[in-house]
Amino acid sequence: MFSTDGKQMGARHGNGQQPGSGQPAANGFGISRSRFGWLSVRFDGGASYLAMVDTLKEMADQHGHLVRRGEKLSGAEWLRRIGQSGVQLSEHQLRTVRTLMEEM
Repeated sequence: MFSTDGKQMGARHGNGQQPGSGQPAANGFGISRSRFGWLSVRFDGGASYLAMVDTLKEMADQHGHLVRRGEKLSGAEWLRRIGQSGVQLSEHQLRTVRTLMEEM
């Protein structure tokens, strides 16, 4: 489920991982996976560009499996998790997550 300012934009299925313990950002933006496996991305849709939203969707498709069932991560925590997996992100991908998912 993609959400912008609380509005739903789509859905993805889970991947069978176990519960985690991360916490979402105070503003509610971040990425989470329900106990049933649904991946949800909440971000600031205010001053975003369509290319950034497309990049965020691609990143959720490519790296959403790193979020465990029951886990909620802030944008910074998700970037850290992606980096720990050995993936190198482009500057555009880093800027996208920081712009759309981080607290101001």
